[in-house]
Amino acid sequence: MKPDRSIRQKLVFQEFRLWLQSEFTERCKKNPKYSIRAFAKLLKIDSSSLSQILSGKRKCSMKLVNRFCEILAP
Repeated sequence: MKPDRSIRQKLVFQEFRLWLQSEFTERCKKNPKYSIRAFAKLLKIDSSSLSQILSGKRKCSMKLVNRFCEILAP
């Protein structure tokens, strides 16, 4: 039995959120003063929105997923 589309979509976004968190963590390890505001500026998004995405409180649209991927993994 295949999982329905909404479950697959949730899994994809969960994996993306974890990947985004790891990207932020790696940047913080390289530069301890690196902030979520700096990461948000790089991604061209409001820092509060990015914080909500990273914490799982806000869903990320496919448009944002694609934009973030283009910026972080050119």
